[in-house]
This record gives sequence, C-alpha cells and structure tokens, in this order.
Amino acid sequence: MALVHEELYFSPDLASIDFRSYVNELLTGQDLNTSDRQSIEFTNNVVGICLPIESAVPCGLALNELVTNAIQHAFPAGWEGERRLTIAMENKGGNNLLVVADTGVGFPPDFDPATAETLGMQLACTAIRQLHGTLTVEPGPGARFRIEFPDGPGPEG
Repeated sequence: MALVHEELYFSPDLASIDFRSYVNELLTGQDLNTSDRQSIEFTNNVVGICLPIESAVPCGLALNELVTNAIQHAFPAGWEGERRLTIAMENKGGNNLLVVADTGVGFPPDFDPATAETLGMQLACTAIRQLHGTLTVEPGPGARFRIEFPDGPGPEG
C-alpha cells in the first residue's frame, strides 16, 4: 500500500497510478534471488495501464503476494532450469487481465488457490474478490496465475 501511495504522489491526477511503474517499484524492493542465491530474471510486460486507486490497492496486494510466493517457492535449491518471473497486464474490452508467471517447479495438478491454507494465497484471493475479479491457475510449466477484473472500481464504487 505504501507503493500505491508513492505512485499517487507522483501521479498527475491523484486518482490513478501507472501500473507499469508500480510493478517496477514493487520488484525494486524485492530480493530477486532464490533459496540458493541465484538471480531470477524479471520481465515487466505491463504497458499503458493506469488503475484507479480503488483497484490499485487490492491489485497491488494480490500481485505482491503472488510475486513473493514465486520468489520463495518456484525455484528451490538445486533448480537447474531457467529462473524467470514475468508480469503482464492488458485491458481488453473493459476488463483488466493480469498474468503472473514463473518458470519454476509449478503446482500439483489438484492445486486450488481458493482452498490453499497459506496466508499469502488467502490474502491474494481476498484482494481479488475485492476487485470483483477471478483468479485462474493455468497449466505450466511453472506457475501461471491469471487475474481478470473489471476496469474501474467495481459495482459498489
């Protein structure tokens, strides 16, 4: 939330934030190294997306949890594969589509984020519900989360 506040401070209209800039700032504050201290390559494919504050806070919270999860769990010690984390976002027909994907070990086939018992996944799911969005775990390799939510503050906003 502090990053959202910082982005608003530098925003020309004080009502929305440049989400590409937010993603860059989020990752600047993360330790992008795995458990065996090898670096993760990061790709920011967010272009031309400004989110209103009502969406930026829960979206930022969900994104932070998914990125933290990837850094902590996707590439265990001894992982020999590519170490990449990609964040992409686009607006399609009034909906925002955010994808967080890594090239790590992935999830078991029966993984369901809605029933996960970890605090991070519970926070991400709660934030996505606040966005009136949906979270889908797509098949790997690696972990791939797809979050879709309406452009704007949602039905109550």
